[in-house]
Amino acid sequence: MGISTAAALEARLVSLRSRPAGEDAFLAEVQALGASLEVRIGSDSLLKIALAGLSSDGVSPPPSGGPAAGFAGRSMVLPSTSTISSAAFGADDGAEVEKLLTSCAATVEAQGNQAELRDIYVAMLARPDVRRDVAASRPVDLHVLSALTAERASVSALSPVTFDGDVELALYAWLCTVVGVPHASEHVAEVTSRRHLRLQLRDRPVAVAAAQLCEVPVGHLLPFEGPADTLVDGPLPPDDLVRVVDELAQGSTFWTWRRQGFQLGCVTGGQDAGAMPYVMSGRALRWLVDRGVPLGPQRLGRIDDYAKSVTEMLGRGDDTDPLGAHLNVVVGLADDGIHLPLAEELAALAWLCDVHDEYVDLEALLDIRAKGLRGMFG
Repeated sequence: MGISTAAALEARLVSLRSRPAGEDAFLAEVQALGASLEVRIGSDSLLKIALAGLSSDGVSPPPSGGPAAGFAGRSMVLPSTSTISSAAFGADDGAEVEKLLTSCAATVEAQGNQAELRDIYVAMLARPDVRRDVAASRPVDLHVLSALTAERASVSALSPVTFDGDVELALYAWLCTVVGVPHASEHVAEVTSRRHLRLQLRDRPVAVAAAQLCEVPVGHLLPFEGPADTLVDGPLPPDDLVRVVDELAQGSTFWTWRRQGFQLGCVTGGQDAGAMPYVMSGRALRWLVDRGVPLGPQRLGRIDDYAKSVTEMLGRGDDTDPLGAHLNVVVGLADDGIHLPLAEELAALAWLCDVHDEYVDLEALLDIRAKGLRGMFG
């Protein structure tokens, strides 16, 4: 029976909310829903579908028990008499993390996605629980854990990313300098050996890979959850989000513009013409928060990329309509390795449809989206 009323849609959302876990299951349910719709749908209906998917994000709890695979490297632990202290990393505040990032960037040359991996590597090393539980006396384990996390955090189905060999060895040398440990040749050889093993384990769950790569248990330190190794992205409470936006606006023109939009302001006369994408990004974030969409740091970044890109595309004056801009941006972001989960994408589209008073043929949209993501349009 076709769906043509709000009541019928609400009844169908019950099965959507109780679907099996996983992005594929959510996509299949939404495709079936799209085929059942007899009308185009607007912002409110898109948001309801999105929230049905975001209620669990398609992520299952991590399986109980640790991975069966065991450590496959060689022990690389400094003597117990070593005076190395994890305090060498500095304090646990943002200023010290910035110092580490600056130090690493000055020492380890990297461009593009290698620079992104480098920054995630440093951020992992800076975590106090990592320093406590792995300890500086295990520099190879510290390195491998950070490298594995960086690669898995940056990976997408369309654009897998791994460290270049020279960048990885330079990072390990920098790590030894920062922690104050010897840059021993046998340790470097073990870093190379575990790198080869890590690349062989790219298709295995991250916890399984970590158990074979690190001599000490590190599963509790991995920022991932569920069978699909989804990055944990805990939602920020609204008050914390306001605080984060305010803090980021200190000393950043771009975040000042985002905060203006987040506070529901508009671009004023005489303001930099480039402000509009950032203002609209702030407005999109506020719109989503006000409607109950949970925003963690990862999602906030993806929505920001989406909103800025859509606004820029629509501002070019080349007659691109909002739905066309949406599809172009989603495919373009995927090409750059930024995957918007479907529920998140529909929430962003709901905002766009609200701004432009658009209605969507969901079945047709999903069909064009699938073809675009498969590279069928160029």
